[in-house]
Amino acid sequence: MRRMREWRRIFVTAAAFTFFVSCASQPPHRVVLSTDTDCAATYAGATWNEQADPNSEVSRLQKVIHAEDHDPRVRGCWDTSVEHHADYDLYTVEFDDQGWLAGTSSEHAPDQTQLSLLMADLNKLTRGRGDADARPLSVIVYTHGWHHTAAPDDSNVIAFRRLLARASVVERELCLSRRHGGATALQETPATDCSENEAVEVWQKKRRVVGVYVGWRGDSAEGPLIEDFSIWDRKLAAESVALGSVQEFFARMHSFYREHECHTSAGKETDSSTLKDCADVRMLTVGHSFGGLITYRALAPRLMLGISETAPDEFNPDLRYAYGFGDLTILINPAFEATRFEPLAEAAAARPYLTPASGKSAQLPILIVATSKTDRATGVAFPTFRWFSTLFETAQGPEGRANLETVGWDSRYRTHSLHLVTTPDSCGTTKQTPLSQRLLAEAHWADQQREARYAGFGAKTLELCDSLRLSQEPGWALKRPDFLPLWVIQADKEVIDGHNDFLDTNFVNFVRQVYYTILAEEDIVMRRRISQAQSQAAPPR
Repeated sequence: MRRMREWRRIFVTAAAFTFFVSCASQPPHRVVLSTDTDCAATYAGATWNEQADPNSEVSRLQKVIHAEDHDPRVRGCWDTSVEHHADYDLYTVEFDDQGWLAGTSSEHAPDQTQLSLLMADLNKLTRGRGDADARPLSVIVYTHGWHHTAAPDDSNVIAFRRLLARASVVERELCLSRRHGGATALQETPATDCSENEAVEVWQKKRRVVGVYVGWRGDSAEGPLIEDFSIWDRKLAAESVALGSVQEFFARMHSFYREHECHTSAGKETDSSTLKDCADVRMLTVGHSFGGLITYRALAPRLMLGISETAPDEFNPDLRYAYGFGDLTILINPAFEATRFEPLAEAAAARPYLTPASGKSAQLPILIVATSKTDRATGVAFPTFRWFSTLFETAQGPEGRANLETVGWDSRYRTHSLHLVTTPDSCGTTKQTPLSQRLLAEAHWADQQREARYAGFGAKTLELCDSLRLSQEPGWALKRPDFLPLWVIQADKEVIDGHNDFLDTNFVNFVRQVYYTILAEEDIVMRRRISQAQSQAAPPR
């Protein structure tokens, strides 16, 4: 009888647990590849206030989407894998737990996938090079982390839309800066200047912002408490995704970028016809949490190549700039063990880099790893479950620590700390400064960095606009050459607060300044190459 009561108790407990827990839905969440419906009004009707509470934003968008379930024409605007907004485009590419492209696991592979649609549309936007209607592009790739998906009302998707809208404003400032040879006040220029439809040379146009949201199943189960215990299961899933078809995705994005970027001389001729045909594509890649694991594991070989093959040796003694994937890769609170970072860190530490003393611009960062000092998910939960899963491994000392801790928490790899200071910054910006004036101040700051050949990027302390201060840390245990292009940053609570505060305004301000300083330098290189090529092509007088 007692045994029967015990089994009854177990059964009731299991039934109650099953009642509150359900399996998370499998991708794809964007079940329609594209739609012929004009969705501009639908998207405009679901706009969100950036200053509002994120939870209320999610609730509002959920209500909008759910209210439109009965109308398949409008519902298709949310189910489609591409959203065409007035100022940007948002594409979604999803992968299942085995790393396959979502929707390709049936017996008959589809003729078109989310990935093939994305690449076809990107090539249409650039018009295959040289077309008068070609659009220069600013591509931002984002891979989400734990507890998130590519569902249209996911809070990460909503935040990404806001980021893309703001990036479009910044791109107009960069366009005006290219045309006028320096920073330009947005509010003082006609709205027709640097619009996307102007009939000017491609390099003088405003870049169209294109966001690519990389989705996967961030939760295997849904329900009270169970989601927090899925860390091990979701790490294994993220590793499968990193070794799957996402490799093809990043490879095709890299090929597209290398074909259409204008600012490097690697693999390109310097004649004016080649530069005239260049589409001017720039690319920022971001991964958060387990999305940082996916991004890093997929890109590590390319990052290693960009560091190692540009190092001087007996066969090629010339010192060249290290390059990364696209223009910059950023990992925010990445959830992978630091031991995976060791090979790249060791290779980066083993070579010198160009400095202002060479008479050229200094090496700029190619990879930034940023971890919040208050991130308990990577600082406490991750090493705890790693300890249990590595009980029978023999790594000790620094190697043992790197096998438990994430890269952002291992002092062996830390290069910087990021603070928000209370004293007024040299740029004159405050929390109340409008975005247009903020961009103007940041553009002046970038000009100052360029005039100093980016010496500040290798200084002990770098004072940025928006009251941000980047300070070098003594933690890096390997040889530390000047202008090391790998930045491993711990950020104060005021910059990134906890695991999910990755789009905090202060951190976005930091990323924007560093990234668009890199783009401004590349714009200058591009204009210089165009001028040289045109002078070489001009007939002698």
